[in-house]
Amino acid sequence: MGSLLRSRMFRQQFIMHSLYFAVILGLLFYQVGMQTIKELENQQEHLANVYRDQLEQSLKGWYGGQRSTLKAISLMLEQKSKEELGSNATTALIARILTAYPEVADLVVLDSKGNIVNTRAMSAYSGAYNLADRAYFQSALAQGEGGGGFFANKKTGALTLALSRRITSSEGENYVLALYITFDSFLKNFSIFTENGLGSTYLLDSEGRTLYTSQATDGVLITPEHCALIKQNGKGHIDLESRLYGRIHSAYFWMDSLQVAILVVVAPELLLGPLQKVQVFVVLLGIIALLVSLLLSYWMTSQVYRPIASLVQAVNDMAASNYNHNITVQADGEIGLLIESFNKMQRIVSERELFLKDTAQRDSLTGLLNHGTFLELLDRSVMTRPAVSLVMLDIDHFKAVNDTYGHQAGDMVLQKLSEILVSSLRDRDIIARYGGEEFALIPYNTGYESMLCERIRSNVETADFIFNGKRIPITVSLGWTSLSIPENPDVPCLCSVLIQAADSALYAAKKGGRNLVEQQLISPSVSPAVPESIQGIR
Repeated sequence: MGSLLRSRMFRQQFIMHSLYFAVILGLLFYQVGMQTIKELENQQEHLANVYRDQLEQSLKGWYGGQRSTLKAISLMLEQKSKEELGSNATTALIARILTAYPEVADLVVLDSKGNIVNTRAMSAYSGAYNLADRAYFQSALAQGEGGGGFFANKKTGALTLALSRRITSSEGENYVLALYITFDSFLKNFSIFTENGLGSTYLLDSEGRTLYTSQATDGVLITPEHCALIKQNGKGHIDLESRLYGRIHSAYFWMDSLQVAILVVVAPELLLGPLQKVQVFVVLLGIIALLVSLLLSYWMTSQVYRPIASLVQAVNDMAASNYNHNITVQADGEIGLLIESFNKMQRIVSERELFLKDTAQRDSLTGLLNHGTFLELLDRSVMTRPAVSLVMLDIDHFKAVNDTYGHQAGDMVLQKLSEILVSSLRDRDIIARYGGEEFALIPYNTGYESMLCERIRSNVETADFIFNGKRIPITVSLGWTSLSIPENPDVPCLCSVLIQAADSALYAAKKGGRNLVEQQLISPSVSPAVPESIQGIR
């Protein structure tokens, strides 16, 4: 060893190779580190945008549902006389509606001057309050519908959301029906939407005050200027400062109907934690590599670089929503733990995304495929199968079930019917809730449609639909059709023909007395858009 160290050539080669190795290793680690940081930041921004869009869709769906509820209630009171609107019968109706919709805090009928005409506890409000100064009252009276942000309730002082709609009495006088939802009730739904573990969610009012946060420990600094920018732009992303993480990416949107801003921040530790472990290990490895021989240094470098390169590739694939790149490089120590943790994280993200996609494709009440997914599968069936059959099914007198037993009973009937349909079909048959009380199915094979429909009709007729100890008689009407698919089919045209024919058969079953199965033959008279190549084919 001493003689080697005394050799000037050895010293020069050792120093030159050491410097060359140090530069190459330093540049390599720098490039890998910068690329990894960039890709992780992009992934953080991407996940924040996805999280924000899902939250926005959920909130708008919830708000639209409240609007639909208000519209349905207003139709019950439309064209009632002045005496009827202020009667005990209307008070009782309001009480029943509030029982059916527990998240609604109150329903109030106001006259054109803002005085309370009727509510659940009329004696507690009569003559006590005038709501003519409320924006939701004024906008409903002027434009037909109204709403706005949260405000302090005059009686309780609690934050409350109001939705309003104009109604007209039989005497032609205008009234306003107002639906109230407390902030606590709203938060129950909002917190459900944010329970995904991806990070923090902030709910801000129009002046930048934080109304709710799902994670108060990340120290994100949000100023009124941030809220003004969010309100001005409507939707986008912004960089914020966190006392815990420093600069972080966030995404936001402004919901004008609620007058609130929603800001989401993806937890940095989900993405940056593995990066910090890599950086620490790379620095230690570089110091050790400089002290060993070139061959050992090369071997050590290869053991480090290959896992890091696989990690970068896996991060790139995740950024492109490709979760099939599982890191298979074998390594010991911290890198092995990092690879194991990354593969585990990749599986969790993949499973969560698949779950979200599956949830978006299914009806929330019955668990069956929803209308949009069914139409996509019908298109695919027409494109890929030599023949396609379509069955449309509708519950007989379903409105009477809701009117007689209540909407909860109607929901039970839909769920029970869905179970009967699934048990009556084979695994490869497609079943979906087409809309309301109507269902649609695509048998995987053709030729046994009549037998299948009759089995479903019989199974439903003999099934026990029990609600609150009472048996509800339920029957269904079914209509079906079948079509042989030509070469190079006009998919939208053929799908339209199939739906139209199945609907016609269903209508015939309804018209024929219900609890029947009817078939519709497809012919040129059914739809002029049917190509000549399929005319006369069932």
